[in-house]
Amino acid sequence: MAFKDILKDMLTDERGSTSHKRVIVTLGALSLFIGFFVHIPINDHLADLIAAIVGAGMGFTSLDKFTFKKPKDNE
Repeated sequence: MAFKDILKDMLTDERGSTSHKRVIVTLGALSLFIGFFVHIPINDHLADLIAAIVGAGMGFTSLDKFTFKKPKDNE
């Protein structure tokens, strides 16, 4: 499996469409990791806000996995 396929699978929801929550959470987490590892000066309040958005987004995304109802087959 190629990295492109893994990334696409990570950003899609149970129905196969792109999840905007997952995209925002991924971009927020990447910006925090890059900012901290490259030692870019980040305002503490901005870093806390991005961390809160990432944490809440992860929670909401995982909650969606448990609330999704699969359609029943009419057999």
